Amino acid sequence: GFFTKLMDIDISNYHYLVLYIKGDAAAGFTTKINLELKNRLEIGRMPLTGITDQWKKMVIPLNKFSGIRELKEMKELVIVLNDIGVTQKIGVLYLGDIYFSKDPPTD
Repeated sequence: GFFTKLMDIDISNYHYLVLYIKGDAAAGFTTKINLELKNRLEIGRMPLTGITDQWKKMVIPLNKFSGIRELKEMKELVIVLNDIGVTQKIGVLYLGDIYFSKDPPTD
């Protein structure tokens, strides 16, 4: 998987996690991953599906992460690639522009 430290940021005034993702058609890729948001005591989890070989903007409401209530002092954002959480075990995924947003982004 992949993780990034969130350095104890407070995202309680934000409503969305936004990221761009695509799979590599030549190398293969999973169409499903699992996301985790962690604070000091809780882990919020949610599946992310619909990954294709084209860049796709994913706008994920933070209230869809089950298992987490407190969005202050956030520790990590994790992309989990485990055996039961993916559709293909070997391949390549590309990520870009990962951020939190107060309003639904428009394009």
